[in-house]
Amino acid sequence: MLNARLFDRLMPDGVALVDVEKRMHLDDHADWLNRPVPGGGTQRERIATMRSDLERLRQGWRPLPTDLEAAPIIDQWSVRLDGDERLFALCGFIRSHPRIGDGRFATTSIIIAMDLRGLTWARTVSRFYRLGRPHGVENSG
Repeated sequence: MLNARLFDRLMPDGVALVDVEKRMHLDDHADWLNRPVPGGGTQRERIATMRSDLERLRQGWRPLPTDLEAAPIIDQWSVRLDGDERLFALCGFIRSHPRIGDGRFATTSIIIAMDLRGLTWARTVSRFYRLGRPHGVENSG
């Protein structure tokens, strides 16, 4: 379903990480980093939070269900690759997102980490998502 080779590092517990610094060269985009983001703050602040979460994930921290309670859910999701397969995002039907209406089809920001074993969560540049059913998997019952 999801190829672990898309990621730069696979942890023993099945969490896969992307080396964002290598792939995105974030510090080369000063104008973009200073732009405001919906909901307040700047891209620079969003990136700082993302870097902090990525470092914690590298160190072995994992989000607990209580950490993910407020995270949006993406259902019937699949991975969308960019042209050179260096960056990728999730697309699917979103629920409980602070700015996207429930049931709308959307594409997330770039994936930086994902629970490949349990398929319960993903961390994108902007936030954590709870993973619903992958695309093509029907409800049971």
